Amino acid sequence: MSSRNAPYDVLSPVHGRIEVKTRVEGTDGDNPRVSLKEAKFETADHFMAVRWTRDAELSLALMLPAASVKPLHLARRQRTGLAHIAWREFIAAPGPIDFTAQFAAVLASPGYALR
Repeated sequence: MSSRNAPYDVLSPVHGRIEVKTRVEGTDGDNPRVSLKEAKFETADHFMAVRWTRDAELSLALMLPAASVKPLHLARRQRTGLAHIAWREFIAAPGPIDFTAQFAAVLASPGYALR
């Protein structure tokens, strides 16, 4: 993991700098989304979206290369540089890596507790 002052959330020896975005299902109404600031493309190699149920159960953890997310961001970019990318578009982008099983294994491991 990176320090809290780093411009990314996770530093992986395999995947590089990863920006993690989390959402709780149902909190976006009928339009679930992943929100990204334009500046994050300068500091992230990958973007991971993690979805939780309202009962704090893991729903999905999916990572995409920044190059796959960039066109989605450009299509939805606001003047501020922020873009709200539809969840269905994010998960359909090329090059996904599904980390759901690995996350679930960590959450189920003895001694692990959400803090």
